[in-house]
Amino acid sequence: MDVEGKRLQEITAEIQKWWTNSRWENVERPYQAQDVARLRPTIPMDYPSNYQSKKMWKLLKEAQANKGFHHTFGALDPVQVINLSKYLRTVYVSGWQCSATASTTNEPGPDFADYPANTVPNKVDQLFKAQLLQDRIQNEQRAHLTPEQRAKTPRVDYLAPMIADADAGFGGITSTMKLIKLFIEAGAAGIHLEDQRPGTKKCGHMSGKVVVSTREHVNRLIACRLQADIMGTDLIILARTDALSARLIDSNCDPVDHPFILGLCPDGKERTFPNAGLEAIKAKFTGAKVQEVTKLWLSKCYDLSLTQAHEYARTLGFDFQFDWEALRSSEGFYSIDGCVELCAARAKQYLRYADMVWMETPTPSLEVATKFSTLVKNNHPTKLLAYNLSPSFNWSAFNMSNAQIQSFCADLGRLGYTWQFITLAGFHLNALKSEKLSKDLAARGMLAYVETVQRKEEKHKVDQLTHQKWSGANYVDACQALVQPESQTLASSKDSTENQFKH
Repeated sequence: MDVEGKRLQEITAEIQKWWTNSRWENVERPYQAQDVARLRPTIPMDYPSNYQSKKMWKLLKEAQANKGFHHTFGALDPVQVINLSKYLRTVYVSGWQCSATASTTNEPGPDFADYPANTVPNKVDQLFKAQLLQDRIQNEQRAHLTPEQRAKTPRVDYLAPMIADADAGFGGITSTMKLIKLFIEAGAAGIHLEDQRPGTKKCGHMSGKVVVSTREHVNRLIACRLQADIMGTDLIILARTDALSARLIDSNCDPVDHPFILGLCPDGKERTFPNAGLEAIKAKFTGAKVQEVTKLWLSKCYDLSLTQAHEYARTLGFDFQFDWEALRSSEGFYSIDGCVELCAARAKQYLRYADMVWMETPTPSLEVATKFSTLVKNNHPTKLLAYNLSPSFNWSAFNMSNAQIQSFCADLGRLGYTWQFITLAGFHLNALKSEKLSKDLAARGMLAYVETVQRKEEKHKVDQLTHQKWSGANYVDACQALVQPESQTLASSKDSTENQFKH
């Protein structure tokens, strides 16, 4: 065997061994290790993303085993991600926040995924580099402590792993793979990918959403896994479905979707074909026969394509009329009956390839969350669930007491929602604080800043009070002193105004 053949054989064996790890239990791949080996570069790459993915997977599985959870929020900038990392174990990176504040074109806008595809990976890169800097600064500071001092000074794990918003993949299979490559190179531990249609994508809490066929989204998820396999990382893949509140689907090519596509019936009403069948049963049969045939019909119809449903109906002694073409939109999209059952049917397919699933919901409902969890776990008992604790909900409008709001995360955790996140908390936090300070500064001048910011930072021991030190001035001085020990240009020497603060 020649050198290249031997190398291919060795890489294939390494991949096969990797895939035997318990991490990949119940994860399907419609390709072989040798297929991935052929796509690997000559130079082996070791990505920090892989370290972060393994770390987050361990956190999530430990929480799942205890019916617990990890919750977090969308970090808007390096300050937020570092402060968040001191208290929470994971980080979320929101496409909505990037669309509104961080597009690589610097053009803000709504969450339509019409910003450049590298926008969210760029934000991940910025946040991850901020985490790495604070980690290095901490290591340098702790190196000067005695063992006794270190024992009394707990380390902060600034490297909280991130899951980032990959929207709908920004195009076809190759676009999705390129996007995943950017996320891995930037340091993401995981991504989430939604089943909306690129080009009509909207924030999950807006109207006008169009989902793609289940089959198309499955292909996207496989593309994500393939790209991660090529790069040799344990990337966590979170599949999101927007089918609960979507009203349109762009294709009827997948039988999984057929029972939930609406059609026009002879009486002029819109129904799914299972419901059209129920109406036909009532019209065809009488007495106990109605219940008998209804039971047989419902036991099977949701697992059939439309063609198969007509065939099955005829074996039961009836048929139904149903025209889904009559309800197509001006863009050619089909109408769907968005419901938890549709989301669960899709999740059943998605979780063959993904690690977690998230159903976007219009309200914070434990009842809906329970129904989805039950349906999903019937098919995938060991898979993880995620939940959006969205600020798009008016949390004060659903007759929930403060105690119920406080226990909401724990209640979700017991249902299996192991990872939870407030998507836009960073955005709203920034909005509230900047609004209040601007208004106060206009009225009270410098006292407003001193009272509401600087003294509060000192009281609460906020690291950014000494912003020069926080940004790495002392760390850079330490590097410079190694190169030029007698330097007179160190930034953190006695003349620095930072010495005015004891913190």
